[in-house]
Formats: sequence, C-alpha cells, structure tokens
Amino acid sequence: MKEIFFDDDTFNIRKDRAIELSQKFKPLKFQWSCTARCHSKYEELKAMADGGARLFIVGFESGDAQILKNIKKGATVEMARRVHEELQEGRNQSARRLHHWPAR
Repeated sequence: MKEIFFDDDTFNIRKDRAIELSQKFKPLKFQWSCTARCHSKYEELKAMADGGARLFIVGFESGDAQILKNIKKGATVEMARRVHEELQEGRNQSARRLHHWPAR
C-alpha cells in the first residue's frame, strides 16, 4: 500500500478525532490524503502532516459571506483565507471551489 485517500469532507471537523488518527498513523509510516473543510487550525494541520498527510483537498464553497451563511456549514471567508495561507506555506493543499450555490 502506498497511500490512503479519505474522501470525507468532515474528516477534520472533530479536531480530537483528526489528531488522534494522525498520531496512530505516524508509526505506520504511510502517506495519506483527505478532503477537508476550512475549519482546521494550524496545530491540527501540523499534527495531520506529521502523521503522514501529504495533501488536503479543501472545498471553498464561496468567497461571498452571505452565501456561506446561507449554506450553514459554519465557514467564513476569513476561515477560508487563513487555512489557504497556512496550507500554502506547507505546500500540501489543493483548493476546490464548488459552483452553483445560489447567489444571495
């Protein structure tokens, strides 16, 4: 096995779960990737990367604050900017923008 991909955009919603799994993965020394939301903070992303995560595919549903409020996922434009910048520093991210959300 070379790598595992978790196609679960809620993988990082529970910080404690994401960090615990990452710590369990670390001694296994394999690479993994996952889809994620923009809710993660730096320390969580670092723990995941230390546990072998090489890629986070983050869905940015919109850059419009009202649309983000309407879709009720708890994300903000500021959260998206912050996680994008933090992941860019580590060069382990891919951004997806989901289209077709209703405009206001």
